[in-house]
Amino acid sequence: MSNKSVSVSRRSKVTMTVGALAMTTGLTLGGASPASAGEGAHAYAPGKAAFGQFVDVGDKFRIKDTQMDGFAVYIKYVTGNGKSGTIKNTLGYGKWRSETVALPEGTHVAFNVCVADIGADSCSTIKSAVA
Repeated sequence: MSNKSVSVSRRSKVTMTVGALAMTTGLTLGGASPASAGEGAHAYAPGKAAFGQFVDVGDKFRIKDTQMDGFAVYIKYVTGNGKSGTIKNTLGYGKWRSETVALPEGTHVAFNVCVADIGADSCSTIKSAVA
């Protein structure tokens, strides 16, 4: 799916970008709503096999493997300014991986936390925050 935008507000662009993430990951938006400026957000993958968060101070994503199952865990994210990426943690049970993504203040971020299961990956619902 292409991520086309016409002359629309920043909030509309974020909604379209979050919608694109939902479609590519097979998730629905559910009750995900943007956090207030200056707030981070966190999520657990299904079965609490991984914990991930976006920390607004320093624009940092953190992901922790919380089960001894041999599967890697990752965060998939998109931002309101067009950045997207995946942060994978293959360090194993109990280990954190952090990555900073430089974002302008006020940028909307949407992400989900996933476990790289055999077959289809298991992912949280989409969470959102503001840098």
